[in-house]
Amino acid sequence: MYCAVELQQDQKWEMCEQATEPALVQSTEVHQDQMTVHEQEQDAHRILQVENDKMKKTLNHEEEIMKDCVRDWEELLKVSVVKAVKKHRKARKTITWLEKEKSEVKVMEAQLSETHLQYDELMNVSVGARVEGSQHHEMKNTLNHQDQLLKRDEQPHGSVES
Repeated sequence: MYCAVELQQDQKWEMCEQATEPALVQSTEVHQDQMTVHEQEQDAHRILQVENDKMKKTLNHEEEIMKDCVRDWEELLKVSVVKAVKKHRKARKTITWLEKEKSEVKVMEAQLSETHLQYDELMNVSVGARVEGSQHHEMKNTLNHQDQLLKRDEQPHGSVES
């Protein structure tokens, strides 16, 4: 059953209906509870949507930071590779130069060995020449001595006897 209540507000008549039967009262309460639950769900949905938007924004920001880091890392790698290539080229040039120097040193070593052999031969010849010179000098002295002895013997002995 319904009861009609008439109210006068600003000279307008309005009618309010109010449920008086228990089944209708319970239905209205269930409906109000459902409305409250629905409003709570909408509030929760809005909160979740705001959180989702914040998380998306944070994710996008983090992705941008990550892209910047990757870009910086790639640039650093490029610079490192360029430096490594330069060092490698310099090392190859140095190795080539050292190999050339090594070859020249080996040639000099061979020349030095040959010079030592020639020196040793010349020293042997020189020692031999000195020995021969010494022998020649001794022989000359011996010959001179023998010549003097012969000359003395050839002198007339008679001049002493006269």
